[in-house]
Amino acid sequence: MSVVAGMIAAWYTNRISRKKSNREEWQGLYMEMKTRTDEAEKRNHELIMENEQLRIENAELKSQLKS
Repeated sequence: MSVVAGMIAAWYTNRISRKKSNREEWQGLYMEMKTRTDEAEKRNHELIMENEQLRIENAELKSQLKS
């Protein structure tokens, strides 16, 4: 009986440790993807602002050419 109980305990411990390591891996992956997403959103915002500035400059140049 104690051999079977030991085997069950070993199996359960192994299963818990796998779940924990998988959870840690997924959390690490999630944090990495979140960081990448935040950086991409920041860069996207910068590009939108740059695009808007270039549109303003373009409109100013067009109005100067018409004058």
